[in-house]
Amino acid sequence: MKIRRFQNVSGLAHWEAQPFRPPLSQGPSARDLALVSHRLLAIEAPGPPDPDGSFARASAAILSYRAFPGWLVQRHLRREPLALGDTVEIFFPGWPLPALAFGARVTAVIKEQDARGCRSGFTYRTLAGHPENGEETFLVEKDAGTGRVTASLQSWSHPGSGLAVAFLPFVRALQIFAMRMALRNLARLAQRGETR
Repeated sequence: MKIRRFQNVSGLAHWEAQPFRPPLSQGPSARDLALVSHRLLAIEAPGPPDPDGSFARASAAILSYRAFPGWLVQRHLRREPLALGDTVEIFFPGWPLPALAFGARVTAVIKEQDARGCRSGFTYRTLAGHPENGEETFLVEKDAGTGRVTASLQSWSHPGSGLAVAFLPFVRALQIFAMRMALRNLARLAQRGETR
């Protein structure tokens, strides 16, 4: 884990050089905290997604790592939309703790469409130096029959540093809070047509 000012964005190269932690390749275990949260974002007309509609806006936000509100999480990445293998530098600007920066790498990009609807999103896995070992998936879906546009965040993790172990109840509460804020922010972006 690095503590620094985010104005110096050269830290992305540091995270791009970091490996995954070996135990993560085995997937989640019984000791991991698993979180799943869903939210209805909007309702479009049934059928395929509207090119300028809620699904498209939520998908764009997720694939540019803008699911979280900027006051909570900032990011640095090489390109938008994210692609398989891309690294994201994640920055917490300093409330209520000192500013923290760490990284994760995209392990899957989801872009699917069939007669039932469509799905868009990605999964990333934490890198060595991240305070947590784990994975998180950001997903937006549209049901073609009902027009319902929903978002879900799914994660599993366990502490990857002494600091995370020492503050485990706070870390868990922060994870749940961040997930809720991301879904609320995605609903705002999907409904208002904002891009940031």
